[in-house]
Amino acid sequence: MIDNVQGTVVAEACVNYPGGTSVDSKWKSARAFSTMALIIGGVVTFWALLSGCLYPSRGTYKAGGLAYMICCLFMGLSLLMLDSNACHNNRLNEMLKEEMPIVPLTFPSSCSMAMGAKCTIAATVMWFLAAVAALTVEPPQRSPVTTQTHDVTYTKTTAADGTAVVTETVVQGEPVPFGGQAGRDVIEPLVEQPGV
Repeated sequence: MIDNVQGTVVAEACVNYPGGTSVDSKWKSARAFSTMALIIGGVVTFWALLSGCLYPSRGTYKAGGLAYMICCLFMGLSLLMLDSNACHNNRLNEMLKEEMPIVPLTFPSSCSMAMGAKCTIAATVMWFLAAVAALTVEPPQRSPVTTQTHDVTYTKTTAADGTAVVTETVVQGEPVPFGGQAGRDVIEPLVEQPGV
C-alpha cells in the first residue's frame, strides 16, 4: 500500500527479505533476546499472578525476581538491532530504489530510534521494576490452619432414688495453629457427687 502524505510517500507492505540480505550476528542476537525475554517474562508473570494461590517460599520469590532481571537484560540487548545489518547496509533499501526509479526515494544510511525502540526501553525499565519489586516485597502468606481446642468435663450425679445422671460441660478454648497443641481435649475422670 502506498500513501502520499504531505508530499512524503509511505510504502507499507510485508515482504520477505531479499535473497542477498546478510543477517549478521547482532541481528540474530536481537531476535533471540527479544524472543527469550517475551517467553521467560510471560511464564514468570503468569506464575506471579498465581502466587496468591500457590504461596511460594521467599527463595522461590527471589528466583522469580532474578528471572525478571534476566528479562530486563534480554530486552535491553534486543536494541542490538540498531547496530545490525538491518540498519546498516540494508539490501532492501537498494531494492526499493531499483524497483521504483520514477519516485525519488531517499533513505537514511542508518536507523534511528522510533516508537519500537522507545517501547523497548520502556519495557526494559518495567522488567527492572518488576525484578526490584519481586526481590524486596514479601511473598503472600497463607493464614495458618488452626484447630479449635476445648475442655470437656463429665460429671456423674447420683440422685436419691439411685439413678445416675451424667452431664457434659464443654468450654471453648483459643484456636491453636495446626501441629501446635492439637488434640488438647481434656477428659476429666468421672466424679461421683452425692445426691441431694
